[in-house]
Amino acid sequence: MYKTTAVALLLALICFTSSLTQARRISPKRALLMIDVQNCFVEGGTLAVSGGLGIVPTINRIRNRYEQHFDLVVRTQDWHCPNHASFASAHVGYPVFSSRDLVYNTNGDLCTTSNLAPKANYGVDCTGAQTVTLSQTLWPDHCVQNTTDADFVGNLVKKSTDVVVQKGYKCDLDSYSAFFDNGHFHETVLNNILIAHDIDEVYLVGIALDYCVYFSASDSKSSYGYKTFVIQDATVGIAAATIDAAKADMKAKGVHLIKMKDLPSAFNGDRFC
Repeated sequence: MYKTTAVALLLALICFTSSLTQARRISPKRALLMIDVQNCFVEGGTLAVSGGLGIVPTINRIRNRYEQHFDLVVRTQDWHCPNHASFASAHVGYPVFSSRDLVYNTNGDLCTTSNLAPKANYGVDCTGAQTVTLSQTLWPDHCVQNTTDADFVGNLVKKSTDVVVQKGYKCDLDSYSAFFDNGHFHETVLNNILIAHDIDEVYLVGIALDYCVYFSASDSKSSYGYKTFVIQDATVGIAAATIDAAKADMKAKGVHLIKMKDLPSAFNGDRFC
């Protein structure tokens, strides 16, 4: 009798757990993340990605057609101070798109041993401190705070209910990901916002597929465990080699690479588990 009761209880527990899982699949909470759809990253901007303007109509169609499926829309914004450490202009003798190693303490403060141009008035003495070395690509000056270059693209659909998350505003440290700075020293506010809205699934669009979209999607899945989708035809990348590498790594991490036409299946949960 006891054995029969135990089996019955186990079966009831399995059924209850299954019903909870099914309920979660039926109505997960979803966030649409628009990554860095800014003037600086489209044609005519200071760090233009070819095809950047071309994805804006697709992003708008996704929003207009499927907005009822998203419980939250977030627009991320690269927001650099003048003389940012990621700018080639802050590094004497280093051309645009070259790279160099920058040294930080464990608080994410740039060490003065990194020898930035004299006009960059930041950096701390790290003598005797534990340090971390990060490889930094040196970009043209771009997305500088409070300039039209940093504004969101004009014809992007924007609403007052959107949440704007700024990143890269720390003068001495870059931030490709919408969740962390490049050294993972500090989180942005994004994860706390997703938690506050009980988000289960994250859908990413924007610029650039092989940099900010890639790092944001990777952190969404690997650091926080969100079910993560990248809508490929609503993104654009910089170079074929880095795009291919980013896609391969995202797939390996369990990020779902889909297209706009796949969204109904993704929302139904019948193809992507």
